[in-house]
Amino acid sequence: MEDSTTEIREYTEEKQKLLISILLSSEEIFTRCQNILDAKYFVNKLRPVMRFILSHTEKYRVLPKFEQVNAETGQSFSKIENITSHHQDAFLDEIEEFCKNRALADAVLSAVDLIEKGNYGEVEKRIREAILISLQSDIGTNYFENPKERLMRIKNNNGQVSTGWRDVDDKLYGGVNRGEITIWCGASGSGKSVFLQNIAINLAKQGLNVIYITLELSEELCAMRMDSMLSEVSTKEIFKKIDEVEIRVRQSGHKSGGLHIKQMPQGSNCNDINAYIKNYEIETQKKPDALVVDYLDLLFPNNKNIDPSNLFIKDKYITEELRGLAVEKKMILQTASQLNRCMTLDTIIERGTGEKDIINNLKVGDEILGSNGTVLVSNIFPTIKQAVFQITTKSGKLIKVSANHRFPTANGILSIEDGLGVGQKLYIRNNK
Repeated sequence: MEDSTTEIREYTEEKQKLLISILLSSEEIFTRCQNILDAKYFVNKLRPVMRFILSHTEKYRVLPKFEQVNAETGQSFSKIENITSHHQDAFLDEIEEFCKNRALADAVLSAVDLIEKGNYGEVEKRIREAILISLQSDIGTNYFENPKERLMRIKNNNGQVSTGWRDVDDKLYGGVNRGEITIWCGASGSGKSVFLQNIAINLAKQGLNVIYITLELSEELCAMRMDSMLSEVSTKEIFKKIDEVEIRVRQSGHKSGGLHIKQMPQGSNCNDINAYIKNYEIETQKKPDALVVDYLDLLFPNNKNIDPSNLFIKDKYITEELRGLAVEKKMILQTASQLNRCMTLDTIIERGTGEKDIINNLKVGDEILGSNGTVLVSNIFPTIKQAVFQITTKSGKLIKVSANHRFPTANGILSIEDGLGVGQKLYIRNNK
């Protein structure tokens, strides 16, 4: 495990005044540090000074003069002359270290209240953000210089790992990469779980350590399906050929990486998955190469203030959090999302003009009001015959849906076919 501890150092008022003088003395130093500066990092006496400097610079796009700062704040700062390139590097390092230390100290001090409220995810987030504070010293990739070296770096660092299916790899320009998230979409009952289980097996067979998180099916059922894939014995025949299956699975295991299947409750979030990964690393003394999550729709965002009835926003936050986890852990991340969250054709929608209408009257090119503002109808999928159910809420709201339309509930994301029933609490937007 990497040691990511950072020492919290003491910065006296005099030293902080020196840092402000350095910032005021060099436009270049201030510009490079501007994005990490925060008035709250300074002692009370100097906070008005930094607030004035930052607001003046944002408004006029230029540093205030020493005379302006001294007159405005009642403090006394002097210009530091002849700052050489060596001095500049040292000053930049010192300012970066100061901002990082003060942010970390603030995160530690705020942790007590957050822990008392049970908000452990926010504690971890603030500490991680403080540790990651740094100046932008990297000017990016010189595109025309060493293209072969650049491409080999992608191949070696990101992995470009095969999904196990040549046709799919071709669509992905060679395969999947570390630090990226791939979302496979399919309708209810289309085989999303089986697909993800296949991917998990294929990645493990390439020598990778894989974690498979199941939010819907049991660990035993997932494992039995994988037994069938590895042994090429149908699930109906597994118990009749149990000894043969065991031999084939064990033989595959000797030539493969690791594969751990973990069932987590629906409504878990990325912080829960991250906590499990840390435990996995401690217990196995290995870092995971790939994470497969079955599946995205059944997760909740880390931020409990996100409205779970707004499925677009909910899934957007979860996707960003999963991708952040993939980047942080340098993992391949595979998941899936459900299409066809079916509503009936007479479901009322609101057009971009504000007029009410029904889904059946929509055409490609129409504008409607979605959960994130006005959106354009880009495609209309064929309708299919299926059973329709009417849900009546306690408030009297009527909702007509198919059995596989998924709702956020107090017990996670559920559809009627998943067990949604009378007495359960739904999170729905109450449009009036």
